[in-house]
Amino acid sequence: LRLGRLIKKFNKIKGGHTLRISCLLFGFLTMAHWLSCTWFAIGMGQHPGVQTWTGIQEIDEHTSMRWAYVTSIYWALTTMTTVGYGDIAPVTEVERWYTIFVFLVGAILYSSIFANVSILLQNVDAIGNRY
Repeated sequence: LRLGRLIKKFNKIKGGHTLRISCLLFGFLTMAHWLSCTWFAIGMGQHPGVQTWTGIQEIDEHTSMRWAYVTSIYWALTTMTTVGYGDIAPVTEVERWYTIFVFLVGAILYSSIFANVSILLQNVDAIGNRY
């Protein structure tokens, strides 16, 4: 309850832009979480004996879930932001198709975030120029 009031006061001071940027970043990170969980499920869900990204990274049912999640979220964020270091790469056809899908989703999200931040900064500049 107090946090809500604090956010409202902060948004009045900053013109409401802080909440909008925070929501965009939260949405981006939430999408990265979902994509990384799906990436992990694809790697672990292949038929036994099929080499996948999890096999190359030596992730199996005995690996800690924390390490598996960190590896998956790292892959999702580097893929979505098109950095793609290449240390974790798709091996099977399903993984390659999923990677293409993540590239497209990442490009759309990344560009929309930059567009929104750019618009917000233009609005801040316009407000500053009025005074």
